[in-house]
Amino acid sequence: MSWEELGGHHGFAYGTQTERLPLRRGSHEYPRLRFRHAGVDPVSRRRRISFAVVLVVTFMAGLDGYIVNLALPTLVRALSTSVSAIQWVTLAYLLAITALVASLGRAVDLWSARRVLLLGLGLFTVGSALAGLAPSLWWLVGFRTLQGTGAAMLLAAGQALVTELYPAGERGRALGWLHAASAAGFVTGPTLGGLLLATLSWHWIFWVNVPLGLGALALGFQSLPARSQSTFATSIWRVLSRSPWP
Repeated sequence: MSWEELGGHHGFAYGTQTERLPLRRGSHEYPRLRFRHAGVDPVSRRRRISFAVVLVVTFMAGLDGYIVNLALPTLVRALSTSVSAIQWVTLAYLLAITALVASLGRAVDLWSARRVLLLGLGLFTVGSALAGLAPSLWWLVGFRTLQGTGAAMLLAAGQALVTELYPAGERGRALGWLHAASAAGFVTGPTLGGLLLATLSWHWIFWVNVPLGLGALALGFQSLPARSQSTFATSIWRVLSRSPWP
């Protein structure tokens, strides 16, 4: 790659103009790039918004893993069920993610990370709204499975979008933020669930996702790249395709 091409790449990605200047060292001249800020680049701004959307939906997916833990005794009384049966409210969500997240890498390759993330966010938000309206245990388990399916799509497409948005040199730090958002969701879940249970009702443990989901959908439609080629999703599919199982 020439210096002009390198300068053009950085000028596009970071909103700068480049100038090639000589740098004398002994009897030789080395090209040096000087960057001058050229205001807010809409491409860079759109990338930051896209990454913020990915962080929010990853946090939401982690949050719902354990947000119901403190509410299980309340759900036993509200839904007139047993302690052993109510465990499926948590298990249905986690099992759906575990079963689907790897195979959804192929869906990302076929349909693009943007479409998978927006579809998954829609499913997650609808599942959250319906879970708060569930009239019985098994309706709630079904809606939690729908939530888990949406969360699996969010996690698969989120990592794929990071590989699209950031070059290799910056991708590690971006993925670190992504994993931190997921861990923050897991840690925050029980505390937030207990707070909502104490101040409102068990329904809001699920409904809290609705405004967040709608806001993320609005920003996602505007900012997420239209087509994403995912090395993450492709690598998962290649591993699965080499599996000895039919």
